[in-house]
Amino acid sequence: GTGEEAGAWETATPYESLLVAVSQAVRGGTLPAGWYQIPVTKEALQAPAGLSARADAVWTGNHLKLVRFAVENKTPSALNIRESDFWQPGIRAVMFSQPVSQLLAGTRMDVYVIRDGEGS
Repeated sequence: GTGEEAGAWETATPYESLLVAVSQAVRGGTLPAGWYQIPVTKEALQAPAGLSARADAVWTGNHLKLVRFAVENKTPSALNIRESDFWQPGIRAVMFSQPVSQLLAGTRMDVYVIRDGEGS
């Protein structure tokens, strides 16, 4: 990423508060100062068995990147899901677009992932 304004805000804000603030801002349709939307390129997410994940939006700040993935249940039955199911190296936070513990057969939802911005 770039953006001195984003960098100053990212380093001055307590880490957990930063992750929450970024995700809430983007989900609410606004961006923190110095953050901007960039094209989706090679962003990928290892989804649990039976689910597919496709990146459909990317935002970047100074050291962090937020990616929105459309996650779809490809199975004929409901699947139990937790945010922790999507953890992998380099990921700082995982948030569902709504509080759910199951994804019904054939349905989709948005999963927001904050990861390290450099080279991810």
